[in-house]
Amino acid sequence: MSTWQTTLETLLNQRRPARLKAEGGAVDIWTQSLANKGHTLRLVPDLPADLVLLSLPDVAQEKIALLRDRCPWLVVLTTSAVDPDFNAFLALGFERIYQSEDGITQLYSHDIATYKPAPDWLNAKYWAHPERWEP
Repeated sequence: MSTWQTTLETLLNQRRPARLKAEGGAVDIWTQSLANKGHTLRLVPDLPADLVLLSLPDVAQEKIALLRDRCPWLVVLTTSAVDPDFNAFLALGFERIYQSEDGITQLYSHDIATYKPAPDWLNAKYWAHPERWEP
């Protein structure tokens, strides 16, 4: 059975961020336990960071929206039924990467590299053709 901790650990092993910022009770405890297990994590107190881990409700939603625009990769842990719902995170451009069986604990990720793939029509073939314009 997967937990949010194993999901995050798998992501960290795949991506290997050089600088990690963690904020919020649950993720602070988790990063400390990873360091105790021998994982090498370079925690930074402020930006820039390659990955920012946040835990609701310890971090305000306004801060999440601000950090989403300033960080290349942002992961948010929700551990309460009163946290913003899936649609609120979807509206901010996040995708859900983990949900517990009871539906309360969830992980959302916003990765600027994969946020919006370029559509098929956005290429040189479909650019404006000045020779087709009539004065």
